[in-house]
Amino acid sequence: ESFEYHIYSDENLDLDEIKIPNLMVQPFVENAIWHGLMHKEGNRKVDIKFSLLNEQALVCEITDNGIGRQKAGEIKESKSLNIKHESKGMQLVKDKIEVLRQQFGKDVLIEIADVRNHTNEVSGTTVLISLPLTY
Repeated sequence: ESFEYHIYSDENLDLDEIKIPNLMVQPFVENAIWHGLMHKEGNRKVDIKFSLLNEQALVCEITDNGIGRQKAGEIKESKSLNIKHESKGMQLVKDKIEVLRQQFGKDVLIEIADVRNHTNEVSGTTVLISLPLTY
């Protein structure tokens, strides 16, 4: 019960037909948990939404209500003075995107942005992954 999560899918998605490349979403969800939520007090949650952008692309939106990228980076930086940890998840995603680009000639688009509350303070992170439906 350390955090809450929800997974949503657009009712227009044919879940038997949609294919998502292996480990394309997981590293972003893991980052949301370990870097965004782990250092936050109180209510912690991650929402994962799958929807169609158009007839050509599936969008996965991962949103957390964590501490944000800047604070997470500061914590990581202060810890890295003592512990050397090399994250491989993001590099694996980049490598997979390159393989998919070479194999299918299609791009995977990834956007990462801060979520801001009503006082314009960072209150989480959103990742949008746009995947062509042709994989």
